[in-house]
Amino acid sequence: MSSHEDGNTPRVPNSPDSLNPQPAPEAPASPSNAFTNSLLQRLQDRDEPPAADEADWAGPWRMESLPDGSFGFFRRGESPERGYRPAMRFVRRSDALLALAMIEARREPEYRLLPAPDGHGYLVQSRSAWGEVVGGLVIFDDDLIARVSWAEALMRSPEALALFLEACGKVVLERAGAILEERVRAMAP
Repeated sequence: MSSHEDGNTPRVPNSPDSLNPQPAPEAPASPSNAFTNSLLQRLQDRDEPPAADEADWAGPWRMESLPDGSFGFFRRGESPERGYRPAMRFVRRSDALLALAMIEARREPEYRLLPAPDGHGYLVQSRSAWGEVVGGLVIFDDDLIARVSWAEALMRSPEALALFLEACGKVVLERAGAILEERVRAMAP
């Protein structure tokens, strides 16, 4: 059996000493960081640059099972052991995977709605060529366009799509796989 860096031998899950676990070491009072608290405090008094919001969500993110059975999200360099709280916490793993998929897929909206020049309905434009009309709606439905933009973002991020599919679970993937197989067969020459 190997030893930890501190020289302690890890406990075997069903060994007698695992019934009386040692208290977890206390986390540092404030999260450890290469920059001093004094510097960070002085910077806090300034306006954040426009990129700050994007940087705050950029990740990369790591999902970790927490002691209470929930799932927390941590950025690279953050962990409970270093005094960080999870940026997000979810009770169910499938919810956590959906949130992580949406974070990975986060991008500027790919589509937008504009009033049709003739006053009848709305034009759907694509970011790939703003000004190019890719569709139209009789009624204003910006929620639909936002959802289409999210679906397109999933298509552009293999990581996000994989997280989404994992969140779907076995039953959904089995059903979707059968439908996809039928559709692809129907398209075959």
